[in-house]
Amino acid sequence: MKKKVLAVLLASVMLFTLVISVSAETKMYVVENEGLVDDADWKEAEILAENIESKYGFCVMFAITSDVSKSGTTTDYCREIYNASTDTKDGVIFTHNVKDSTYSYYLFGKAEAMFGTSERFALWGAYDDCDTYADGLIAYYNEAEKIISSGGAAATTAQPTETTAFVPVEKEHPLVVDNADVLTAEQESELTAKLRTFADTYKSEISIITVNDLDGKTAQAYADDYYDYNGYGYGDNDDGMILLYKDGAEGNREICISTHGTGVSDYLWSEFEEPIKSKLANSDYIGAFNTYIELAEGAHDKSVSPMWIILSIVFGMLIGFAVPKVMSSGNKSVRPQANASVYARPGSMIITGSDEVFVNSEVTRVAKPKDNDNDTHTSSSGRSHGGGSSTF
Repeated sequence: MKKKVLAVLLASVMLFTLVISVSAETKMYVVENEGLVDDADWKEAEILAENIESKYGFCVMFAITSDVSKSGTTTDYCREIYNASTDTKDGVIFTHNVKDSTYSYYLFGKAEAMFGTSERFALWGAYDDCDTYADGLIAYYNEAEKIISSGGAAATTAQPTETTAFVPVEKEHPLVVDNADVLTAEQESELTAKLRTFADTYKSEISIITVNDLDGKTAQAYADDYYDYNGYGYGDNDDGMILLYKDGAEGNREICISTHGTGVSDYLWSEFEEPIKSKLANSDYIGAFNTYIELAEGAHDKSVSPMWIILSIVFGMLIGFAVPKVMSSGNKSVRPQANASVYARPGSMIITGSDEVFVNSEVTRVAKPKDNDNDTHTSSSGRSHGGGSSTF
């Protein structure tokens, strides 16, 4: 009997150990079901993630997927995958939706203070700058450890660092970044297609970002920095515009446009503000963003081509020369004279005296109008931007 009891106890211990072992093995830091990363590279990324959590207590995850429909949005997908994979309170997960070339992230616990705007940009940039998914994952985890080991955004705030020169970013980037989750996946795809067509047609890149928080910045500073440090804009001059919408309760919502290059003169804040704001105030997000695209198209369509200006000047000069010539050719009664004496009758005008009388004086002062339609300013990168912002 004792042997049977001992055997049962031993079997229970072995089963418990096996369950723990299996549970530990099911924890994944990299979720990749698209077949884009081979097993060896996946394992290397897993080891990097394990080391980060072991050393710093932060769970750093990454997911690559082409279907978030069951979750609703990419951000919801991030949250669900993280909660299903780990119970670590402090962590971050980025998800790359390869179907529409967009990404999203979710921060947990202390990661909210650790990963500010620049840190999140750095994380995504490390991944996105690489040529392969595997290299991107390794770069992502190396950048994550670099940020965490240095204290991240909190350390940067406490100890200002020396300002370095802005270095333009050249990479593929999403034209719609819906971090506030106000759009469906279908609406994001629809807007992305329209924005790509716009860039091809007008040689200017416009984009959209929604957020729930500005990370302590003004809306204008956030939009300027997002544009600069993520490589937005068309061509060598980065011509274009970005629309920022910060979601929130009534009276705490904000919209802003940041323009750069030729976009500073092409897109005027006064023409965009009210039409977009009125739709956002009624939570018509897709309507507001479609209006944004339509207004940008209108700004280009109403502009006059330099060729037409040149042709108009030349045509005007020809008309100005030809019309008087035709009119004068029919006048046979007069001929050109060397001076005006032939037209004056001798003795017809005699001046007998002259005087000057001061009557009064009046000075009218009119203030020179100031053009506040497009606030031109310098961003934190040192580049010039236009645009404007509004709270509603």
